[in-house]
Amino acid sequence: MSIDIPSKNILVLGNGFDLHHNLKTKYSDYIEFMTQLKKRNEMCANSNKNGVMSLDDLKEDKSKLRSQCLQTYIDKGFSEKTIIKVWTMTNNNFVQYFMSYDAEVKGWIDFEVLIKNITTDIEKVMNRIDDMNAKGEDKHKYGIIGNVREILLARSFSKIFEIDEGNGIYIKKELANDLVGINRKAVIKILCKEFDDLCDSLWLYLKDIEPHYREIKPEFTYQQIENIGADAVITFNYTDTYKRYGISSENAIHVHGSLEENNIVLGFDDDDEKELQYVYFKKYMQCILKRTPILDQYNFSVEVLGEGGINTYDYENPIMHFFGHSLDATDREKLIYLFNIASRIKIYYYDEDDHEEKIEKVIELLGKQNALIGMHDKRIDFIQIEKTEKEMIDEKRERERPFINMFNIYEEMNREKEEDQKKKEEMENIFKQLPKDFFHVLEDSVEKWAILSNFVIVS
Repeated sequence: MSIDIPSKNILVLGNGFDLHHNLKTKYSDYIEFMTQLKKRNEMCANSNKNGVMSLDDLKEDKSKLRSQCLQTYIDKGFSEKTIIKVWTMTNNNFVQYFMSYDAEVKGWIDFEVLIKNITTDIEKVMNRIDDMNAKGEDKHKYGIIGNVREILLARSFSKIFEIDEGNGIYIKKELANDLVGINRKAVIKILCKEFDDLCDSLWLYLKDIEPHYREIKPEFTYQQIENIGADAVITFNYTDTYKRYGISSENAIHVHGSLEENNIVLGFDDDDEKELQYVYFKKYMQCILKRTPILDQYNFSVEVLGEGGINTYDYENPIMHFFGHSLDATDREKLIYLFNIASRIKIYYYDEDDHEEKIEKVIELLGKQNALIGMHDKRIDFIQIEKTEKEMIDEKRERERPFINMFNIYEEMNREKEEDQKKKEEMENIFKQLPKDFFHVLEDSVEKWAILSNFVIVS
Protein backbone atom coordinates (compact mmCIF):
# COMPACT_ATOMS: atom_id res chain seq x y z
CA MET A 1 0.00 0.00 0.00
CA SER A 2 1.60 3.25 -1.12
CA ILE A 3 0.49 6.57 0.33
CA ASP A 4 1.53 10.05 -0.75
CA ILE A 5 1.69 11.97 2.52
CA PRO A 6 2.02 15.76 2.29
CA SER A 7 2.54 16.14 6.04
CA LYS A 8 5.30 14.90 8.27
CA ASN A 9 2.99 14.66 11.30
CA ILE A 10 1.69 11.13 11.70
CA LEU A 11 -0.84 10.04 14.31
CA VAL A 12 -0.08 6.58 15.70
CA LEU A 13 -3.19 5.32 17.44
CA GLY A 14 -4.00 2.61 19.96
CA ASN A 15 -7.26 1.64 21.60
CA GLY A 16 -6.89 4.44 24.16
CA PHE A 17 -7.75 6.84 21.32
CA ASP A 18 -11.15 5.19 20.84
CA LEU A 19 -11.73 5.01 24.58
CA HIS A 20 -10.87 8.72 24.81
CA HIS A 21 -13.75 9.31 22.40
CA ASN A 22 -16.12 7.22 24.58
CA LEU A 23 -16.26 4.13 22.34
CA LYS A 24 -16.82 0.78 24.09
CA THR A 25 -14.00 -1.02 22.29
CA LYS A 26 -12.20 -2.76 25.15
CA TYR A 27 -12.11 -6.54 25.03
CA SER A 28 -13.96 -6.47 28.35
CA ASP A 29 -16.77 -4.41 26.74
CA TYR A 30 -17.22 -7.12 24.13
CA ILE A 31 -17.19 -9.90 26.75
CA GLU A 32 -19.65 -7.99 28.92
CA PHE A 33 -22.07 -7.79 25.99
CA MET A 34 -21.62 -11.47 25.10
CA THR A 35 -22.23 -12.41 28.75
CA GLN A 36 -25.50 -10.43 28.70
CA LEU A 37 -26.58 -12.31 25.58
CA LYS A 38 -25.68 -15.65 27.14
CA LYS A 39 -27.67 -14.86 30.30
CA ARG A 40 -30.61 -13.79 28.13
CA ASN A 41 -30.47 -17.14 26.34
CA GLU A 42 -30.35 -19.04 29.64
CA MET A 43 -33.32 -17.05 30.91
CA CYS A 44 -35.27 -17.94 27.78
CA ALA A 45 -34.28 -21.60 28.10
CA ASN A 46 -35.40 -21.69 31.74
CA SER A 47 -38.74 -20.17 30.73
CA ASN A 48 -39.27 -22.66 27.93
CA LYS A 49 -42.14 -24.29 29.82
CA ASN A 50 -44.04 -21.02 29.39
CA GLY A 51 -43.57 -21.07 25.65
CA VAL A 52 -40.44 -18.86 25.56
CA MET A 53 -37.87 -20.09 23.06
CA SER A 54 -34.15 -20.52 23.72
CA LEU A 55 -31.26 -20.12 21.31
CA ASP A 56 -31.36 -23.86 20.57
CA ASP A 57 -34.85 -23.39 19.11
CA LEU A 58 -33.62 -20.67 16.74
CA LYS A 59 -33.84 -22.77 13.58
CA GLU A 60 -37.32 -24.02 14.44
CA ASP A 61 -39.05 -20.76 15.26
CA LYS A 62 -37.27 -17.49 14.49
CA SER A 63 -40.35 -15.33 14.85
CA LYS A 64 -41.13 -16.54 18.37
CA LEU A 65 -37.51 -16.19 19.42
CA ARG A 66 -37.40 -12.69 17.98
CA SER A 67 -40.56 -11.55 19.71
CA GLN A 68 -39.82 -13.04 23.11
CA CYS A 69 -36.04 -13.08 23.49
CA LEU A 70 -34.53 -10.45 21.22
CA GLN A 71 -37.08 -7.67 21.26
CA THR A 72 -35.22 -5.79 24.01
CA TYR A 73 -32.16 -5.47 21.77
CA ILE A 74 -34.13 -4.74 18.61
CA ASP A 75 -35.96 -1.92 20.41
CA LYS A 76 -32.57 -0.36 21.19
CA GLY A 77 -31.73 -0.20 17.49
CA PHE A 78 -29.66 -3.36 17.10
CA SER A 79 -29.89 -5.16 13.78
CA GLU A 80 -31.98 -8.30 14.19
CA LYS A 81 -29.78 -10.26 11.80
CA THR A 82 -26.61 -9.17 13.63
CA ILE A 83 -27.99 -9.94 17.10
CA ILE A 84 -29.04 -13.44 16.05
CA LYS A 85 -25.65 -14.12 14.48
CA VAL A 86 -23.68 -12.80 17.46
CA TRP A 87 -25.99 -14.63 19.83
CA THR A 88 -25.14 -17.98 18.22
CA MET A 89 -21.47 -17.19 18.91
CA THR A 90 -21.94 -17.12 22.69
CA ASN A 91 -21.33 -20.90 22.40
CA ASN A 92 -17.96 -20.31 20.76
CA ASN A 93 -15.22 -22.06 22.76
CA PHE A 94 -12.92 -19.02 22.87
CA VAL A 95 -15.81 -16.79 23.97
CA GLN A 96 -16.77 -19.35 26.64
CA TYR A 97 -13.20 -19.28 27.95
CA PHE A 98 -13.02 -15.47 27.98
CA MET A 99 -16.36 -15.21 29.80
CA SER A 100 -15.30 -17.77 32.42
CA TYR A 101 -11.93 -16.07 32.85
CA ASP A 102 -13.56 -12.64 33.16
CA ALA A 103 -15.90 -13.98 35.86
CA GLU A 104 -12.87 -15.11 37.88
CA VAL A 105 -10.53 -12.16 37.19
CA LYS A 106 -12.79 -9.11 37.01
CA GLY A 107 -11.48 -5.87 35.53
CA TRP A 108 -8.69 -7.22 33.32
CA ILE A 109 -8.81 -9.30 30.18
CA ASP A 110 -6.35 -9.34 27.27
CA PHE A 111 -7.30 -11.57 24.37
CA GLU A 112 -3.78 -11.66 22.96
CA VAL A 113 -2.26 -12.94 26.21
CA LEU A 114 -5.10 -15.40 26.77
CA ILE A 115 -4.99 -16.79 23.22
CA LYS A 116 -1.33 -17.66 23.74
CA ASN A 117 -2.16 -19.19 27.14
CA ILE A 118 -4.93 -21.25 25.55
CA THR A 119 -2.70 -22.76 22.85
CA THR A 120 0.07 -23.44 25.39
CA ASP A 121 -2.30 -25.03 27.92
CA ILE A 122 -4.09 -27.17 25.33
CA GLU A 123 -0.74 -28.55 24.20
CA LYS A 124 0.29 -29.25 27.82
CA VAL A 125 -2.98 -31.05 28.58
CA MET A 126 -2.70 -33.17 25.43
CA ASN A 127 0.91 -34.05 26.31
CA ARG A 128 -0.16 -35.12 29.80
CA ILE A 129 -2.97 -37.24 28.37
CA ASP A 130 -0.54 -38.85 25.91
CA ASP A 131 1.95 -39.54 28.73
CA MET A 132 -0.78 -41.12 30.86
CA ASN A 133 -1.83 -43.36 27.97
CA ALA A 134 1.77 -44.34 27.22
CA LYS A 135 2.16 -45.63 30.79
CA GLY A 136 -0.75 -47.98 30.23
CA GLU A 137 -2.75 -46.62 33.14
CA ASP A 138 -6.34 -47.62 32.40
CA LYS A 139 -7.92 -45.56 35.16
CA HIS A 140 -7.64 -42.37 33.14
CA LYS A 141 -7.15 -43.65 29.62
CA TYR A 142 -6.91 -40.52 27.46
CA GLY A 143 -7.58 -38.54 30.64
CA ILE A 144 -5.94 -36.66 33.52
CA ILE A 145 -6.97 -35.02 36.78
CA GLY A 146 -6.94 -31.30 36.02
CA ASN A 147 -5.90 -28.31 38.09
CA VAL A 148 -8.06 -25.16 38.32
CA ARG A 149 -6.65 -23.60 35.14
CA GLU A 150 -6.96 -26.85 33.16
CA ILE A 151 -10.53 -27.40 34.35
CA LEU A 152 -11.52 -23.90 33.16
CA LEU A 153 -9.89 -24.71 29.82
CA ALA A 154 -11.63 -28.09 29.45
CA ARG A 155 -15.07 -26.75 30.40
CA SER A 156 -14.74 -23.94 27.86
CA PHE A 157 -13.29 -25.97 24.97
CA SER A 158 -16.06 -28.56 25.01
CA LYS A 159 -15.51 -29.38 21.32
CA ILE A 160 -12.11 -30.83 22.25
CA PHE A 161 -12.41 -32.04 25.84
CA GLU A 162 -14.84 -33.82 28.12
CA ILE A 163 -14.81 -33.46 31.90
CA ASP A 164 -16.35 -35.75 34.52
CA GLU A 165 -17.71 -35.05 37.99
CA GLY A 166 -14.31 -35.70 39.57
CA ASN A 167 -12.64 -33.10 37.31
CA GLY A 168 -11.08 -35.78 35.15
CA ILE A 169 -10.25 -34.29 31.73
CA TYR A 170 -10.58 -36.48 28.65
CA ILE A 171 -9.97 -35.84 24.98
CA LYS A 172 -13.05 -36.33 22.80
CA LYS A 173 -13.19 -39.94 21.57
CA GLU A 174 -13.35 -38.89 17.93
CA LEU A 175 -10.07 -36.95 18.37
CA ALA A 176 -7.93 -39.88 19.58
CA ASN A 177 -7.40 -43.62 19.14
CA ASP A 178 -5.26 -46.40 20.65
CA LEU A 179 -2.86 -46.54 17.73
CA VAL A 180 -1.74 -42.92 17.21
CA GLY A 181 -3.05 -41.24 20.36
CA ILE A 182 -4.41 -37.70 20.00
CA ASN A 183 -5.03 -36.42 16.48
CA ARG A 184 -3.45 -32.97 16.87
CA LYS A 185 -4.29 -31.88 13.34
CA ALA A 186 -7.98 -32.43 14.04
CA VAL A 187 -7.70 -30.53 17.34
CA ILE A 188 -5.98 -27.57 15.68
CA LYS A 189 -8.54 -27.58 12.87
CA ILE A 190 -11.31 -27.18 15.47
CA LEU A 191 -9.33 -24.41 17.19
CA CYS A 192 -8.84 -22.56 13.89
CA LYS A 193 -12.58 -22.69 13.12
CA GLU A 194 -13.45 -21.43 16.61
CA PHE A 195 -10.82 -18.70 16.28
CA ASP A 196 -12.23 -17.52 12.93
CA ASP A 197 -15.72 -17.38 14.45
CA LEU A 198 -14.35 -15.35 17.36
CA CYS A 199 -12.89 -12.81 14.92
CA ASP A 200 -16.22 -12.63 13.04
CA SER A 201 -18.07 -12.11 16.30
CA LEU A 202 -15.73 -9.31 17.42
CA TRP A 203 -16.02 -7.67 13.97
CA LEU A 204 -19.83 -7.73 14.19
CA TYR A 205 -19.78 -6.33 17.71
CA LEU A 206 -17.51 -3.40 16.80
CA LYS A 207 -19.18 -2.66 13.47
CA ASP A 208 -22.91 -3.04 14.21
CA ILE A 209 -23.43 -3.35 17.97
CA GLU A 210 -20.96 -0.99 19.66
CA PRO A 211 -22.44 2.20 18.07
CA HIS A 212 -25.76 1.37 19.80
CA TYR A 213 -24.14 -0.04 22.94
CA ARG A 214 -22.13 3.03 23.96
CA GLU A 215 -23.77 5.43 26.38
CA ILE A 216 -22.52 8.75 24.93
CA LYS A 217 -23.42 8.84 21.25
CA PRO A 218 -22.66 12.39 20.01
CA GLU A 219 -19.41 12.54 18.09
CA PHE A 220 -16.90 15.14 19.24
CA THR A 221 -13.24 16.05 18.73
CA TYR A 222 -10.39 17.29 20.91
CA GLN A 223 -8.68 20.57 20.11
CA GLN A 224 -5.29 19.19 21.15
CA ILE A 225 -5.52 16.44 18.51
CA GLU A 226 -6.76 18.87 15.87
CA ASN A 227 -3.76 21.14 16.59
CA ILE A 228 -1.37 18.34 15.58
CA GLY A 229 -2.50 18.89 12.01
CA ALA A 230 -1.96 15.27 11.04
CA ASP A 231 -2.73 14.28 7.48
CA ALA A 232 -2.08 10.59 7.96
CA VAL A 233 -2.67 7.86 10.50
CA ILE A 234 -1.05 4.59 11.49
CA THR A 235 -3.65 2.85 13.62
CA PHE A 236 -3.55 -0.38 15.58
CA ASN A 237 -7.35 -0.10 15.94
CA TYR A 238 -9.99 -1.64 13.70
CA THR A 239 -12.16 1.50 13.79
CA ASP A 240 -12.00 4.74 11.79
CA THR A 241 -12.55 7.25 14.61
CA TYR A 242 -9.72 9.32 13.11
CA LYS A 243 -12.13 10.44 10.36
CA ARG A 244 -13.58 12.94 12.84
CA TYR A 245 -10.36 14.90 12.28
CA GLY A 246 -10.71 15.09 8.52
CA ILE A 247 -8.32 12.20 7.80
CA SER A 248 -9.59 9.85 5.10
CA SER A 249 -9.13 6.08 5.05
CA GLU A 250 -6.88 6.55 1.99
CA ASN A 251 -4.41 8.31 4.29
CA ALA A 252 -4.61 5.68 7.01
CA ILE A 253 -2.83 2.39 7.51
CA HIS A 254 -4.69 -0.18 9.62
CA VAL A 255 -1.86 -2.32 10.95
CA HIS A 256 -4.21 -5.00 12.27
CA GLY A 257 -6.95 -4.71 9.67
CA SER A 258 -10.16 -2.70 9.71
CA LEU A 259 -13.91 -3.02 10.11
CA GLU A 260 -14.32 -1.58 6.63
CA GLU A 261 -12.19 -4.31 5.03
CA ASN A 262 -13.47 -7.05 7.38
CA ASN A 263 -9.94 -8.32 7.95
CA ILE A 264 -9.35 -7.72 11.66
CA VAL A 265 -6.29 -9.41 13.13
CA LEU A 266 -6.21 -11.14 16.49
CA GLY A 267 -3.35 -13.21 17.82
CA PHE A 268 -0.15 -13.08 19.82
CA ASP A 269 3.43 -12.10 19.04
CA ASP A 270 6.05 -14.81 19.30
CA ASP A 271 9.77 -14.57 18.62
CA ASP A 272 10.07 -18.34 18.16
CA GLU A 273 9.95 -18.61 14.37
CA LYS A 274 10.55 -22.37 14.46
CA GLU A 275 7.38 -23.08 16.45
CA LEU A 276 4.80 -23.48 13.68
CA GLN A 277 2.26 -25.87 15.16
CA TYR A 278 0.13 -22.96 16.40
CA VAL A 279 1.36 -20.43 13.85
CA TYR A 280 -2.25 -19.76 12.74
CA PHE A 281 -2.80 -17.88 16.02
CA LYS A 282 0.27 -15.66 15.70
CA LYS A 283 -0.20 -12.07 14.61
CA TYR A 284 2.24 -12.15 11.72
CA MET A 285 0.48 -15.17 10.20
CA GLN A 286 -2.92 -13.52 10.57
CA CYS A 287 -1.52 -10.38 8.92
CA ILE A 288 -0.29 -12.49 6.00
CA LEU A 289 -3.60 -14.36 5.63
CA LYS A 290 -5.69 -11.19 5.87
CA ARG A 291 -3.38 -9.11 3.69
CA THR A 292 -2.99 -6.20 6.09
CA PRO A 293 -0.66 -3.40 4.94
CA ILE A 294 3.06 -3.54 5.63
CA LEU A 295 4.78 -0.60 7.31
CA ASP A 296 7.20 0.99 4.89
CA GLN A 297 9.39 4.01 5.68
CA TYR A 298 8.72 5.56 2.28
CA ASN A 299 5.00 5.65 3.02
CA PHE A 300 5.63 8.20 5.76
CA SER A 301 8.69 10.20 4.73
CA VAL A 302 8.67 13.35 2.60
CA GLU A 303 11.00 13.58 -0.38
CA VAL A 304 13.64 16.29 -0.12
CA LEU A 305 13.88 18.11 -3.46
CA GLY A 306 16.99 19.99 -4.55
CA GLU A 307 17.32 23.15 -6.58
CA GLY A 308 14.93 23.21 -9.51
CA GLY A 309 12.81 20.49 -7.95
CA ILE A 310 15.38 17.79 -8.62
CA ASN A 311 14.98 14.69 -6.46
CA THR A 312 17.91 14.36 -4.07
CA TYR A 313 16.86 10.80 -3.14
CA ASP A 314 16.91 11.96 0.45
CA TYR A 315 13.91 11.88 2.78
CA GLU A 316 12.76 13.92 5.74
CA ASN A 317 11.50 11.52 8.34
CA PRO A 318 8.14 12.20 9.99
CA ILE A 319 7.17 13.25 13.51
CA MET A 320 5.24 10.39 15.12
CA HIS A 321 2.49 11.31 17.60
CA PHE A 322 1.56 8.28 19.72
CA PHE A 323 -1.92 8.76 21.11
CA GLY A 324 -3.75 6.11 23.14
CA HIS A 325 -1.20 3.38 22.47
CA SER A 326 0.04 1.40 25.48
CA LEU A 327 3.44 0.78 23.79
CA ASP A 328 3.05 -2.80 24.94
CA ALA A 329 5.48 -5.52 23.88
CA THR A 330 2.72 -7.33 21.92
CA ASP A 331 3.43 -4.82 19.11
CA ARG A 332 7.16 -4.72 19.76
CA GLU A 333 8.52 -5.17 16.22
CA LYS A 334 6.24 -2.58 14.64
CA LEU A 335 6.78 -0.06 17.42
CA ILE A 336 10.58 -0.33 17.21
CA TYR A 337 10.35 0.18 13.43
CA LEU A 338 8.26 3.34 13.85
CA PHE A 339 10.58 4.67 16.55
CA ASN A 340 13.59 4.13 14.27
CA ILE A 341 12.17 5.94 11.21
CA ALA A 342 10.78 8.93 13.12
CA SER A 343 12.67 12.22 13.30
CA ARG A 344 10.84 13.00 16.54
CA ILE A 345 8.51 11.02 18.78
CA LYS A 346 5.74 12.61 20.85
CA ILE A 347 4.01 10.32 23.31
CA TYR A 348 0.76 11.52 24.88
CA TYR A 349 -0.18 10.42 28.40
CA TYR A 350 -3.23 10.83 30.67
CA ASP A 351 -1.81 11.25 34.18
CA GLU A 352 1.43 10.75 36.10
CA ASP A 353 0.87 7.01 36.53
CA ASP A 354 0.41 6.68 32.76
CA HIS A 355 3.46 8.92 32.21
CA GLU A 356 5.70 6.68 34.32
CA GLU A 357 4.33 3.54 32.69
CA LYS A 358 5.03 4.88 29.19
CA ILE A 359 8.60 5.81 30.15
CA GLU A 360 9.08 2.22 31.34
CA LYS A 361 7.64 0.90 28.04
CA VAL A 362 10.05 3.07 26.00
CA ILE A 363 13.01 1.76 28.03
CA GLU A 364 11.75 -1.79 27.49
CA LEU A 365 11.48 -1.22 23.73
CA LEU A 366 14.72 0.67 23.07
CA GLY A 367 16.96 -0.33 25.94
CA LYS A 368 18.04 1.96 28.78
CA GLN A 369 20.85 3.79 26.96
CA ASN A 370 18.95 4.55 23.76
CA ALA A 371 15.87 5.62 25.71
CA LEU A 372 17.87 7.98 27.94
CA ILE A 373 19.66 9.58 24.98
CA GLY A 374 16.38 10.02 23.06
CA MET A 375 14.65 11.65 26.02
CA HIS A 376 17.65 13.85 26.88
CA ASP A 377 17.92 15.11 23.28
CA LYS A 378 14.16 15.72 23.19
CA ARG A 379 13.82 13.37 20.23
CA ILE A 380 11.41 11.51 22.48
CA ASP A 381 9.03 13.80 24.28
CA PHE A 382 6.06 13.20 26.58
CA ILE A 383 2.98 15.43 26.45
CA GLN A 384 0.04 15.33 28.83
CA ILE A 385 -3.37 14.99 27.24
CA GLU A 386 -5.39 18.14 27.80
CA LYS A 387 -8.76 17.81 29.45
CA THR A 388 -11.91 19.07 27.79
CA GLU A 389 -14.04 21.73 29.46
CA LYS A 390 -16.61 19.05 30.33
CA GLU A 391 -13.93 16.82 31.90
CA MET A 392 -12.61 19.73 33.98
CA ILE A 393 -16.13 20.56 35.17
CA ASP A 394 -16.73 16.91 36.06
CA GLU A 395 -13.43 16.76 37.98
CA LYS A 396 -14.28 19.98 39.84
CA ARG A 397 -17.66 18.52 40.81
CA GLU A 398 -16.00 15.33 42.00
CA ARG A 399 -13.53 17.27 44.17
CA GLU A 400 -16.35 19.35 45.62
CA ARG A 401 -18.65 16.38 46.22
CA PRO A 402 -17.63 15.73 49.90
CA PHE A 403 -18.16 19.42 50.79
CA ILE A 404 -21.51 19.50 48.96
CA ASN A 405 -22.64 16.37 50.82
CA MET A 406 -21.66 17.93 54.15
CA PHE A 407 -23.43 21.19 53.26
CA ASN A 408 -26.60 19.26 52.33
CA ILE A 409 -26.54 17.51 55.71
CA TYR A 410 -26.01 20.88 57.45
CA GLU A 411 -28.99 22.40 55.60
CA GLU A 412 -31.16 19.42 56.47
CA MET A 413 -30.24 19.78 60.16
CA ASN A 414 -31.15 23.49 60.01
CA ARG A 415 -34.47 22.67 58.39
CA GLU A 416 -35.19 20.19 61.17
CA LYS A 417 -34.30 22.82 63.77
CA GLU A 418 -36.62 25.34 62.10
CA GLU A 419 -39.43 22.79 62.04
CA ASP A 420 -38.85 22.01 65.74
CA GLN A 421 -38.92 25.73 66.56
CA LYS A 422 -42.22 26.17 64.70
CA LYS A 423 -43.76 23.26 66.60
CA LYS A 424 -42.52 24.72 69.87
CA GLU A 425 -44.08 28.09 69.05
CA GLU A 426 -47.38 26.39 68.18
CA MET A 427 -47.38 24.65 71.55
CA GLU A 428 -46.62 27.91 73.35
CA ASN A 429 -49.59 29.57 71.67
CA ILE A 430 -51.87 26.68 72.60
CA PHE A 431 -50.53 26.69 76.14
CA LYS A 432 -51.20 30.38 76.59
CA GLN A 433 -54.80 29.95 75.49
CA LEU A 434 -55.58 27.21 78.05
CA PRO A 435 -57.78 28.12 81.10
CA LYS A 436 -55.89 28.34 84.40
CA ASP A 437 -57.67 25.33 85.93
CA PHE A 438 -57.19 23.10 82.82
CA PHE A 439 -54.68 20.70 84.36
CA HIS A 440 -56.63 20.27 87.60
CA VAL A 441 -59.41 18.38 85.80
CA LEU A 442 -57.07 15.88 84.09
CA GLU A 443 -55.56 12.72 85.48
CA ASP A 444 -51.79 12.76 85.96
CA SER A 445 -51.98 16.53 85.79
CA VAL A 446 -48.82 17.03 87.85
CA GLU A 447 -46.78 14.84 85.50
CA LYS A 448 -48.16 16.51 82.39
CA TRP A 449 -47.53 19.94 83.84
CA ALA A 450 -43.90 19.05 84.56
CA ILE A 451 -43.35 17.84 80.98
CA LEU A 452 -44.91 20.86 79.37
CA SER A 453 -43.19 23.27 81.73
CA ASN A 454 -39.80 21.89 80.68
CA PHE A 455 -40.66 22.21 77.01
CA VAL A 456 -42.63 25.46 76.85
CA ILE A 457 -41.26 28.78 78.00
CA VAL A 458 -44.16 30.69 79.56
CA SER A 459 -43.83 34.40 79.50
